[in-house]
Amino acid sequence: MAISLAPLGLGLTSSSVGRQVVSNPLFLFSDDFNRANENLEANANWTRVGGAAGSVTVDTNRLRIVNTTETSFLCPDIGSPDMYVQALFSTSASNAGHLTVRHTDNANFVSVRSSVGAWQLHKRVASTLTLLGSAVQASPSGKTIRLEVEGDMARVLEN
Repeated sequence: MAISLAPLGLGLTSSSVGRQVVSNPLFLFSDDFNRANENLEANANWTRVGGAAGSVTVDTNRLRIVNTTETSFLCPDIGSPDMYVQALFSTSASNAGHLTVRHTDNANFVSVRSSVGAWQLHKRVASTLTLLGSAVQASPSGKTIRLEVEGDMARVLEN
């Protein structure tokens, strides 16, 4: 499943995420999900552009994936291809999900995800997911992960 922030996104296959920040030098969008439980699309800052309604919820002040369908949400466009996105992961599950940037649709984005003991940096072009690099990690739980892109360079930072 992918949850998108236009033109980037946060994507998760199954888990929950705390605070999320999207930024470029000119604009900052942040959502800490500190509100009543609701479907994500009920908030005016998020627009569902694919997948099933109710696939992603705010639950106990965290973002929670409630099914495994591929679903995308867009936040306000930050107006630049150079940006970062970060999230605090609050799950210990492997395959905790994708944190994405330059997310134009579910077939095209750059992402980092936790997958069985490693952080993996991917690009997805025309629905083909390509591994760009990986690094060993224990559990994503409690880790703040940041994915930055500038020009043709991408990097992943932990905590």
